Amino acid sequence: MTNYSTWSGLALLLCLSACGTQPLKPLRIDLPLPDIAAEFETRIERLNRHTGDQEPQYYRWRFYRSAKRIETHRLADHSGESWVQLADGNIGYQRLFHTQKQLIDYLPGDLKAIDSQPNWLRLATLIDTDNLQNFVPQHTDTLVDRPVIYYTDNNQDTFTELAWLEREQLPALLRRQQHADIVTTRLIAVYPFANAPWVRPKSDDYQATDFADLGDKENDAFIKSILPRLKGTQRHEH
Repeated sequence: MTNYSTWSGLALLLCLSACGTQPLKPLRIDLPLPDIAAEFETRIERLNRHTGDQEPQYYRWRFYRSAKRIETHRLADHSGESWVQLADGNIGYQRLFHTQKQLIDYLPGDLKAIDSQPNWLRLATLIDTDNLQNFVPQHTDTLVDRPVIYYTDNNQDTFTELAWLEREQLPALLRRQQHADIVTTRLIAVYPFANAPWVRPKSDDYQATDFADLGDKENDAFIKSILPRLKGTQRHEH
């Protein structure tokens, strides 16, 4: 006669087998997003059709996400960007230059005028949240000591590979290939915002210049030096 322990063992095996064959989850965004501090490394590879592969470029940057604010900090040149969700639902943007303690302030109307209106969820997750259905689940793995689900998005123009951290709602790996360009962003470390080992640079006392006033400061040495790095300056009238 089959005893209870035998039936229990068979039930456990059947459960494990069923669990192992369950389909992978489609990609989704779970709200509210957790407050996160993370560090990434981005690698840019470009193929020159005349000279062959160029040396890849690398840079490290930090990412801070809270309910109403998203900020990036590029370590190589100590500069960054900041987006703030305003009370009326619009988004304000600042370009930050920490070494010089200066910032360029864009109002929502400025962003609309230069056709650069941000998508909050896309900024907060670093992925194209408008087309989540295009990401096809492939397999599970472990990166940065955390479980991830791999997805691919293969359309006519771009191939994207994504390793997604469900708990953190953030990529552990994001690789995009478009024509001869390959941009790969890897997560180095991630922490709850309150436990991060680095402090987000404070910009409250920085000298601020409104985007609308850039034309009045075109002879300022600092403004001249950063103009090529600013949103909308190609179309900004002086």
